Amino acid sequence: VTPYLNVRDLQGLASGDVVLEGNVLDIMSMDIYGDLAVQSLSVTDEDGKNLLKAESLMAKVEQMNINKELYLFETLTAKNYATRFIFNADGSTNFDTLFVSDPEVSTETQEKSLGEDMYSVTERVTVTTKEEVAPMQNMVLRIGELSLTGGYVEYADMTMHKPFNYNLSGVNISSRNFD
Repeated sequence: VTPYLNVRDLQGLASGDVVLEGNVLDIMSMDIYGDLAVQSLSVTDEDGKNLLKAESLMAKVEQMNINKELYLFETLTAKNYATRFIFNADGSTNFDTLFVSDPEVSTETQEKSLGEDMYSVTERVTVTTKEEVAPMQNMVLRIGELSLTGGYVEYADMTMHKPFNYNLSGVNISSRNFD
């Protein structure tokens, strides 16, 4: 996923019963519907810092299309989650660089014979992106039933005259018709 998301690491055990519609060669443009679940989710940002962790994350997806920035969920549930929200002095956040726009991915493969039926194969992957429009500017996020329990949230505001960090634990959030 690193050609599409600026993350250092993504871990977890995912399962699902989903329908994918579209071109399998352009996964980010596919429409996704169905049930998704992730156990032991861990996403770290480019600097190796926690972006999102959850013991379990479950979603009933009405429609999701990453290129269209469309995320419609019937339900979204996370248990024992942790996240960081950092508001930088320049007005940006630690989530601003998560998505890249229009990545171009190219690969170059080299094979070298090492002898009888043995080869050394190296592959170089190059990702080029253009920053034309602010990511998530046109994002649509709707959640019918939202339930986040057992959360830990680190909030830092570096825009203030005296910057501060504030940590919250035991955060439970529930919402209906989040838009």
